[in-house]
Amino acid sequence: MGSLPHRLKDDLERMKRWWHQRYSPLISSWLSHLGVGLGAMIMRMVLSATNYRTMFLCLSFIGLINLSYFTLFVREKSAIRRD
Repeated sequence: MGSLPHRLKDDLERMKRWWHQRYSPLISSWLSHLGVGLGAMIMRMVLSATNYRTMFLCLSFIGLINLSYFTLFVREKSAIRRD
């Protein structure tokens, strides 16, 4: 048997793994659905206030922001992990 601090550390690690395995997919799926729903509602408000051209222009800017975020931050982190 290990000492009490080691057993507590092992229990915490086990709980952390269980949490990530069980709830991470749930939370990411929920946030994804929330984003899709809110995005559609917001674009509907933009469309009712303006026209289709402005709505698609806003969507293009959002796409460019997402692409630049991925290029600058996410890709760098994945390159660092591979090394």
